[in-house]
Amino acid sequence: MYTNNRGRETVCFVIRAVPYKESSLIIDALSMDMGRISFVAKGARNVRSSLKSMLQLFTPIKVTLKGLNNGLKTLVECEQAGKQISFLPPTLFSALYLNELIYFLYKIEDDSTGLFSAYTEALNMMLDERKVEMALRNFELTMMEELGVGIDFYHESDSEKVVNPHTWYLYRLNKGFIPINSDLISSNINVDEVYRGADLLNILERKYTPSSLRAAKRICRQNIQSLLNGRELMSRKLYLEYIESDVKYADSFKDSFQNRREKANKSRVKDKNRKGCSSDRITSKDQQEPQVDNQVSENLNSSSVPACSDV
Repeated sequence: MYTNNRGRETVCFVIRAVPYKESSLIIDALSMDMGRISFVAKGARNVRSSLKSMLQLFTPIKVTLKGLNNGLKTLVECEQAGKQISFLPPTLFSALYLNELIYFLYKIEDDSTGLFSAYTEALNMMLDERKVEMALRNFELTMMEELGVGIDFYHESDSEKVVNPHTWYLYRLNKGFIPINSDLISSNINVDEVYRGADLLNILERKYTPSSLRAAKRICRQNIQSLLNGRELMSRKLYLEYIESDVKYADSFKDSFQNRREKANKSRVKDKNRKGCSSDRITSKDQQEPQVDNQVSENLNSSSVPACSDV
């Protein structure tokens, strides 16, 4: 970010926009070098405002702001700094989840640049549906580090000993990974809190396997829920509603398909019955015709016409 006569410039992503007065918006954004910032976009809700197309989610914008540090600023200038990254459900809800984490957990005007880079990388990774889980875990881990509550996947709890890939560990929130010994085995252990050392080291290096990705999800979820302090995220609610509606649609489609198939089977039975009734009324003249067809068929079979497989 740098300062000119009109204000301070930075590049940012809008993470939240709420109506303000008659025609304006209050924007919360993640900036490249100021952390999370808030500013007023005057007239942004007007029909003819050019700001409407720029103040969109997942769109990098270059802004010039005026105002005091650590306070609500005023937007002076705005221009698009890159293409909008578009998502469809269910990936859309994962991207919205990132925005909510930033809004509820990240500080106003922290001068760190790490989270902005992690956010940009996550959005681009999520364009590939196969990498959505990895993108989420990478962002969550980076965010916890930026917040000062990062997880040490390299050392055992309260020790300088390095995590052993062949050892099983019990994870305790804010304490770390405790090697499982005979004393712990004899106690009641929650299976969801037990992890292989090899998975922990893979998470540390961001080298995900199916096993380490599942482990990372459980560990991150436990920590994020603690940081949110019971707050319900709208992105998760929307995702669950989407999944539920998708299941209902699939069930209704299945029922509809089965009904159509049953009707088709009944129609075939009726047609078969009609044909059976009509065959009983064949006249003697009609009965003589198949004899001619049989004779033609015998002549064809005795001729030198090649079989289909020989053509």
